[in-house]
Amino acid sequence: MMVLSSTYAMSSQPEPKAEQLDPENKLLYRMPVQRLEAESIRDAILAVAGSLNRKTLGPSITPHISAYQDGRGKPESGPLDGMGRRSIYIQVRRNFLTPMFLAFDYPLPISAIGRRSVSTVPSQALMLMNNEFVARQAEAWAQRLLQRETVPEQLVRTMFVSAFGRSATEKEIRDTLDFARDQSAKHAAIATGASGSEIRERVWADVAHVLFNSAEFIYVR
Repeated sequence: MMVLSSTYAMSSQPEPKAEQLDPENKLLYRMPVQRLEAESIRDAILAVAGSLNRKTLGPSITPHISAYQDGRGKPESGPLDGMGRRSIYIQVRRNFLTPMFLAFDYPLPISAIGRRSVSTVPSQALMLMNNEFVARQAEAWAQRLLQRETVPEQLVRTMFVSAFGRSATEKEIRDTLDFARDQSAKHAAIATGASGSEIRERVWADVAHVLFNSAEFIYVR
């Protein structure tokens, strides 16, 4: 009943007349924009990249331990992608929490809390930009798409629907294709001896990485 209610289905998009009457949304005429929680961001990246293992139940997965994490009782590192399992199956090691989770307000497992904080800080953008897991999933997404589609414009349309659940605007298509052409020229100049297919994969992995880094990917509207 809750999920099918009109309240649950409210859009966060503002309406001009309502914005004039209630600019701060105090009367809750629309749903506030909400950021995904840390685990949901990771799961969404896996799902869009086509890497999500939808298996349920079973043993937990040892977390990936990066080269920059050290401390007492350091466990053997698990796989970078957590075997594609949903984040709920990743073990919680108090001394070795996943850096990506911590960047997005993952609560410290030392005490119970009633509600998670929701911050917006530069480290979140840097995490999505530089995190190895995000980069590898961008590559996986590009490789999967290029097995089925090679027309650039159609690739952009497919990626926007997968990432944002909506169609790309004509301007977004033009801008993305311009970016892809620029990246193609850069990779061709740098990657001497690389084949055309290798350069194409790198270009579309860059596009995928940009979409993962967009605010629209991690905010529910």
